[in-house]
Amino acid sequence: MNVFFDKGNLAIVAKIVGSEIKSFDELGLPSILHNIVNKKNGLVIVSGPVDSGKSTTLASIIESINKRRESVIISIENPIEYIYTSKNSLICQRDVGLDTLSFSDAIRSTLRQDADIVLMGEMRDLDSISQAITAAEEGQLVFSTLHTTSTIECINRLIDIFPVEQQMQIRIQLATCLECIVCQYLLPRADGKGRVLATEVLMFTPAIRNLIRKARTEQIYSYLESGAEFGMHTMDSSLMDLFRRGLITKDTAGAFVTKKEVFGFL
Repeated sequence: MNVFFDKGNLAIVAKIVGSEIKSFDELGLPSILHNIVNKKNGLVIVSGPVDSGKSTTLASIIESINKRRESVIISIENPIEYIYTSKNSLICQRDVGLDTLSFSDAIRSTLRQDADIVLMGEMRDLDSISQAITAAEEGQLVFSTLHTTSTIECINRLIDIFPVEQQMQIRIQLATCLECIVCQYLLPRADGKGRVLATEVLMFTPAIRNLIRKARTEQIYSYLESGAEFGMHTMDSSLMDLFRRGLITKDTAGAFVTKKEVFGFL
C-alpha cells in the first residue's frame, strides 16, 4: 500500500497480492524457465515496467525450486508479498526495514548464512547490484528484478550504473555470471477478462557473453531473434503469437512491437 495526501485529503493505492503461487503454465511463462531452476549458480533477472508481474514470476520460480530441490533459499524483499511454506527447500524471508537494514547488507550476509539461492526483490542501486553480482560469482544462484523495458536495456543498465573506470571489469563479470534475462509485460486481453503475459527471453550463450565482454551489446538483438534453439525469443515474436491466438488486439500489439513496419502495424 501507498498512502499520500491529495489536495489535503488522504489517498491510498493498494495492490492485491494473491495467496496462491501459480505455476509456470498457469502464468504463461516460457518453458525454458524449467531449465533455469536447475542452475547451481549465476544471475537471473526478471525485468519489465512497474506492475508487469515481476514479483509473481519470481514467486513461481522460487516455488518451483521449493518443490523440486533441497536448497537453502533466502528471500530479501521490500515488502514481503508472497508467503512461502518450506517443502523440499528451507526458505527464509527477510523484510528490508524490519529484518535487515538494506538489500545490500542482507545479500552480503547470505554468504555467511549457507544460502544456495538468493531472491533479491529489486536491484535498486550500485551497491545492491554489485553485491548481487558478487554473490552469483561466489557460487549462489541469484534472482532479482530490474525496471527496464527490454533484455538488452537491462544489460546496459547494469553496466551504466557503474563509474566509467569500472565498466570494463563489470562487463567481464556479467559475461561470466549472467544466465538469463526475462523481460515481461502484462497486456489487456482481447476479451476484456484480465491480462495476459508477453515475454522476451535472453539466454547467455558463449557468443552473447563474448559480445558483452567486447562492449558490442547492440549486436545481441540479432542473436536474440535467431536463438530459438536455446530457448530465446523477442518481445515482438511473443506479441505476434498472442495476436495470432486472439489473446490481444491488433492495437495492443501495435503499441508495443519495436519493428512496426515488419509486422504491418504502420
